[in-house]
Amino acid sequence: MIKLLPDKVGEYLKIQTLTGHKEPVNISAIQATYQHWSESSKTIIIDIMDGAGPVASVLLLGNIQKLNLDFEEVKPYGFSRILERKCQRVWEAENRMDEVAELEFIHAGRFLISIKGEQLRHADLWDFADKLDLNGLK
Repeated sequence: MIKLLPDKVGEYLKIQTLTGHKEPVNISAIQATYQHWSESSKTIIIDIMDGAGPVASVLLLGNIQKLNLDFEEVKPYGFSRILERKCQRVWEAENRMDEVAELEFIHAGRFLISIKGEQLRHADLWDFADKLDLNGLK
């Protein structure tokens, strides 16, 4: 899984990779932290969880059920919603007061992809996500 998280994605450079952080609960996952090359306060954390296995499959099923809901909450400082994007159900949220944005979707029916950005808007995260090649996840 490490190769699918490249050293550079757009204007973001990978500064940390973490594997095995969910092994104590029998979940296979990888996490990488990226930082904008010139604005170090802009960071993105991507977490990829493999939904195989008894514990992970239960978590994945819960996320599949959540993503099948129609949901939208709009507040003066941000939003949280579930929608369809590029033929895929996704959850996206943005809090402009805290300058945090998040995305969550399931890839290939098995992998839960969570992307969280600090000092960023949700459009910035989608730009980052669109540059990832997730075809190696099978």
